[in-house]
Amino acid sequence: MKEITYSQSGDYLLPDLALPETEHIAIGKYGMLRRFYLKTYRRGLYAKLLLSGELYAHLAKVDLLAREMVQDIVGQTSRKISLPDKANQQMEWVGTTNELKHEAEEIALCQIVYK
Repeated sequence: MKEITYSQSGDYLLPDLALPETEHIAIGKYGMLRRFYLKTYRRGLYAKLLLSGELYAHLAKVDLLAREMVQDIVGQTSRKISLPDKANQQMEWVGTTNELKHEAEEIALCQIVYK
């Protein structure tokens, strides 16, 4: 166990605490949603990840897993159903693909981000 050092500040001894140096990893939409969820509903886990320096790695991993899951679900579902012809029925095609993406995002949010 590490020994904590203290510095004198007036009449008080304050611990010399600092967060570990971590590489700042860019996170996407799902990583930001996960961070908000952890800060709001899972404060203990958020504090543990933050203080150990593993928060951004965790958020990047969740973001990657969620994006891959959405892409997989959209790809599998679009192969199973017949999409409208993109050249002749643009609005129907856009509506169908948006619906598929929103359904896939809902699944990914429930199974990965908010778990």
